[in-house]
Amino acid sequence: MKRAEWVAIAVTILLRIAAVAIAARSGVPWIDPDGYLVRAAAFTSSSSPTWLVALSDAEGLLVPPLYVLALSWLLRAGASPPVILIAQALLSGVACAAVIALARSIAGHRGGAIAGGLFAVAPAAVLAAPAFWSEALFLPLACTGLWLFVTATREPSWPRFAIVGLLFAAAALTRTVALYVVPALCVVVALTDPGVRRGVLVLAAVFAIGVGAYVASASRQAGGLLLVDNSAEWHWRAREDPHTARDASLVTGGNALARAVMRSPVSAAREAAARVRAVFTARDWHDATSAQYPVAVIRVSQAANIVWLVVTLALAIWGLAIAQWTLPTRVLVTWVAAQLVLIALSATNAGPRYRAPLEPAVVVLAAAACRRV
Repeated sequence: MKRAEWVAIAVTILLRIAAVAIAARSGVPWIDPDGYLVRAAAFTSSSSPTWLVALSDAEGLLVPPLYVLALSWLLRAGASPPVILIAQALLSGVACAAVIALARSIAGHRGGAIAGGLFAVAPAAVLAAPAFWSEALFLPLACTGLWLFVTATREPSWPRFAIVGLLFAAAALTRTVALYVVPALCVVVALTDPGVRRGVLVLAAVFAIGVGAYVASASRQAGGLLLVDNSAEWHWRAREDPHTARDASLVTGGNALARAVMRSPVSAAREAAARVRAVFTARDWHDATSAQYPVAVIRVSQAANIVWLVVTLALAIWGLAIAQWTLPTRVLVTWVAAQLVLIALSATNAGPRYRAPLEPAVVVLAAAACRRV
C-alpha cells in the first residue's frame, strides 16, 4: 500500500476512537438502540431456554446471530463496553483496507487513497462509533468479501471462491441484506462472465450451506420460515396489527406486504420512493447519537454530512459514467441496486442506517472518477 492509503486507514480508526472518547465524557458513553448488547448478555446467562429466545426481544423481533455472538464472546472474555467499542473502531480499519483494495482494482492507487479517505471521514459512520450496531461487524466482512470476490474472478480457483462464500455467509448472519444481495451478485457475474461460472457455483454452494444450516435450525425452533431474522416481516405485520407482529415469518410478512400493495399501489410506490430518499436525507443517525456529543459537534457533523453526501454522490455518478463496464463495476452496481430495491420493499424509514452497507460501493465508484483527473 502507498503512504496515503495507510493514512486513510489510520484516520478511519482514529476518528472513530475520538468519537468514542468524546462520548465517554458525556452522560451516555454508548447506546444500544436495537438491544444487541442486551441480547449478548442473555447469551452469557444460562437462564435463556433457547438461543432463539435470546436473539429476540419482548415483542418477538429477531436479529441475526453473529454480531450478538461476537459481543457475547467479548463479554465472557471480560471486555467492558468501552473496550468493545475500541475493538469496533479497529475493525473499521479492516473495512477501510478492503475498500482501498477494491478501489485499486478500478482506479489504481490514487483511487484507493480517495476511496479510503471518503470512507474514513464519512460523518454518519464516525458519529455512530460509540454505538452497538451490527454494521461494525458487517462492513469488514462484506467489504473483504467484495474485494476477494473481484480478486477470485481475475485469478479463478475453487478455494478462493469458497472463502468468499464463507465471508458472505458470515455477513448474511450479521445483517440479512447480504442474504438477498449475494445471490444477485452470483447471477450477474455468472451471466456476464462465463469463465468463472464454476467458481461462482462453488461460492453459491458454500454460501447456501453456511446460511441454510442456520435458517433450518431457526425456522424449526420458530415454527415458521425465517430467513436469518424477521425484521422486515415483523415491521410489515406490525403495520397491519401490532398484536400479530410477534408471530411474523416470511409467509405472514410477505402476505402483509402484498396486501399493502394491493390496497393502494400508488401509495405503496410513493412510500417506497420515500424510503429510498430517506437513505440519503434522513438524520436519524444524528438523532440517535445527539445525547452523546456537544451541540456544536452535532451541528458541524450535520453540515459535514451534507457536504460528504453531495461530493461523494457527484463523484460516484461521474465515476460510473466514465468507468468501463468491467466486472468490478458490475459487482458494485449490482451491490447498490439490489440494496435500493430491498430498501424500497422494507416497511421502515431507517435512513442512514440503510445507507451504511451502500457506502463502501459508492465511495469506490466515486474513486473511479479520479481515473481521468
